[in-house]
Parts: sequence; C-alpha cells; structure tokens
Amino acid sequence: MATIVALSGSSNSGKTTLIHRIEAAIPGCLVLAENIREHLAGTSIDEVRSNPLQYFELQKKVITQKINREIEARQHRGLVLVDRSLADSLWYLVHYTN
Repeated sequence: MATIVALSGSSNSGKTTLIHRIEAAIPGCLVLAENIREHLAGTSIDEVRSNPLQYFELQKKVITQKINREIEARQHRGLVLVDRSLADSLWYLVHYTN
C-alpha cells in the first residue's frame, strides 16, 4: 500500500527541489510531477488564464490526467510524492475560471 504525500505551495517555493531531494534519499520512491507544464506547449499560464474557455479546457485535461495518475499511484508499494495534487488543480479551476 502506498504512502502518498502531496506538496502544495506557491510557484518557486521549493516543492520540486524538495521532492527531488527526497527521491534521491529514498530508493523506490514514485514521483508524480506537476503535469500542467506538459500541456502548456510553450505558452505561459498567464496567457492561457486570460482566456477562460482555454483555461477551462486546459484544466479539464490536467485534472483528468491527475485523477488517473493518483488512482494508479495507490497501487505503488512505498512512498509516492505528488508535486501539486488534484486538490490544487481543483482550487485553481475554481479560482481562475469565471
């Protein structure tokens, strides 16, 4: 059974750095990286947020992927580190989408 730890925080607060340090120290650790970057395709998040429909569509993709990844991660035997969890994405969806 997995032990899942999700890190939340503002941009550049050190979440990813901490995750990589823990990953290096604990063999077999599974890391679920922040996945919104995969979907931005070189566009800034602020630019996407300026278009509510585009931002909503982006968050639907991100949230769907996070749901699937977090469900799969529950099968991992060991520590799972999540760089911004599903809860973060849901908050951003509600906060930034009109």
